[in-house]
Amino acid sequence: MASQQQVWLVTGCSTGFGREIVPQILDRGDKVIATARNIDSIKDLEGLGAGILQLDVTASFEDIQQKIDEAITIYGRIDVLFANAGYVHYAPIEEADASSDILRNMSTNTFGATNLLRALMPQWRKQKSGFLLVNSSYMSWWSTHPGCGPYAASKAALDRLVTTFAKEAELQQLNIKTLVVHPGHFRTDATKLSKYNFDRPTTSYAEINAFSRGTLAAMHGQQPGDVKKACKVLIDLIKGEGDVEGKEISPTLPLGTDAWETCVQETEKYLEMLKDWEGVIRSTDIVSGSSEWGAQVTE
Repeated sequence: MASQQQVWLVTGCSTGFGREIVPQILDRGDKVIATARNIDSIKDLEGLGAGILQLDVTASFEDIQQKIDEAITIYGRIDVLFANAGYVHYAPIEEADASSDILRNMSTNTFGATNLLRALMPQWRKQKSGFLLVNSSYMSWWSTHPGCGPYAASKAALDRLVTTFAKEAELQQLNIKTLVVHPGHFRTDATKLSKYNFDRPTTSYAEINAFSRGTLAAMHGQQPGDVKKACKVLIDLIKGEGDVEGKEISPTLPLGTDAWETCVQETEKYLEMLKDWEGVIRSTDIVSGSSEWGAQVTE
């Protein structure tokens, strides 16, 4: 049986996942509103049948609310928000300025997605449904890359905000679903050296900057992930079709063999640490065993 037609709003459609998923959404019979900071970069998607909208996710909440209201008028509703817009910022933590390096990365990767969700919530409450799909990264929890602290922190914060929102929506019995995906390395322009500035006024982190340059240069064009295949899976996950039909979807999901392998390795290491340190960890309780309060919270 064919699934119901849905209306998607996708951010960051000028490149990468955002650009690839739009034509696939249309091919699957859904409608889509593609957005980007520079609308000229996505005008060709309009020719394919997508609605297009200029949207800067770092704008004020008031401006984002106006954009969401404008987007809703295009097709009358929004069923799926794919919060995809984001970028990687390289900076060693000691040199990462909180008001520029870190805040800028979070303004796009973290605050942008949460402001879009906030702006959409009145509509989703009215239509009693919605699906928030978030493009995060396996680096948010599972992999530590020297020099990528601002990016990893922005994605980790976004993950926790979304998973907490999911619990809040569940407690209110809202029919709003969430899914945070943790892609590994996919073949996009994210590893283009020309996108990054490693010229910093320091000698302390020359080796880390050289490591980052070398890693990007070696990786670009060699990433194991196929963006087309990933986007098909994302649409399947939203629509409950293909290989995911009948499955109960996890609220977080890695994408790509490299992400899967890293998640398995890190999980096994963490479980081993818990076993080794169980006595010390549990020795701090007033009363041994799980507390009554903790049991209530996790129910």
